[in-house]
Amino acid sequence: IVVTGVSEKVIEDNVKAIGSKFGSSVSKNTDILVAKSVTENSTKLQKARELNKTLAKPILIISLDDFIAQTSI
Repeated sequence: IVVTGVSEKVIEDNVKAIGSKFGSSVSKNTDILVAKSVTENSTKLQKARELNKTLAKPILIISLDDFIAQTSI
């Protein structure tokens, strides 16, 4: 899981709860990108969108609010 626009500390418990770990940059090995807002124009979001054009298993781009709602303990 890679995070953009927000501190990893905000979702640390949620990430642990689903048995995942943090990455620092977006790559073809990234499964999930959590963004403060999916409409922002960060470098990480741009890269994920570009990679998604060619990846067989696209990177899930999800808003912070949706991620927290779906992974609440």
